[in-house]
Parts: sequence; C-alpha cells; structure tokens
Amino acid sequence: MAKPYDRQLPENVRRFIVGELATFRTPTEVSNAVKERFGLEVARQRVEYYDPAKLVNHGKLARKWVQLFRRTRERWLAATADVAIANRRYRLEQLQHLYQKALDMGKIGNVPLAKELLEQAAKEAGDLYTNRRKIDLDARSALKALLGLSDAELDQIEADP
Repeated sequence: MAKPYDRQLPENVRRFIVGELATFRTPTEVSNAVKERFGLEVARQRVEYYDPAKLVNHGKLARKWVQLFRRTRERWLAATADVAIANRRYRLEQLQHLYQKALDMGKIGNVPLAKELLEQAAKEAGDLYTNRRKIDLDARSALKALLGLSDAELDQIEADP
C-alpha cells in the first residue's frame, strides 16, 4: 500500500479538495478521488482539514481556501436548475418513457408497474412533491372562508337587495 502523502500538498490538489468538500462530498470520498485523479494517497483527516465548516482546522485554514469553499458552495447550491432530474418536466418525460416501456413488456405489458408509474406521474403533476399548495376558490367559497359564513347565511345575503 502506498504511503500517505506527508509533504505540503500541491496547490492544484488542495484546490480540488476544497472544491469537492464544498459540494458536500465526504472526506473519504474526496480522499479516494484524490488518489484516483492525482495518484496521491491523502488521509481522510488531512482532507477534512480543508473544510472550513468543520472544527478540525480550528480557524487555521488560509483565507483563500475559505473563500474558495464559500464561492464554490454558493455556485453549487445555485446550480440546482442545471440538474435535469430537479426539473419537473424532465421527471415527467422520464416517467412517460418508463410507462411506455412498461406497457411494451411482454404480450400484455407490466400492468402493475404501469399503474405505479401513472400514480407517480399524477403525484408529480399535482405538486405532491412540492411545498406549494393550490387553492382553487370561486368568489362564493372565498367569501365563505373569509367571513366564516354558512351557505344559508350567504344565500340570505345574496337574496337581500
């Protein structure tokens, strides 16, 4: 087994480590990625030092690495729209594709799977997986809700000229 890298890490390796940690990779994942990409074995604890969100570096991390970490994390978090599966239309298209494949399976298709996919698509399209709620009120329902009136009371108000 290769001996862990003991000297000062090269700038490009440190930059890579900080960038990977900023995208929520674990120190173990980053350590493995460094070994794969650069051929260097860096201990998980050494990688963890470059995460300003951890107490392990006790504020000893250079300002440039902290700034790089924060900028990278901000960009990474803002780039959610670039991830296809985060887009509802993409998910619905994929469900449609899977649904069609389920129907095409064998002579009669995979009916239980097709049913599940239809249910999944209905939930997706109906905003079940969001924290938004649609409120569909007509004027009468809105008045009832706002004023706390019963149907009979609202009928009486509407009947009076």
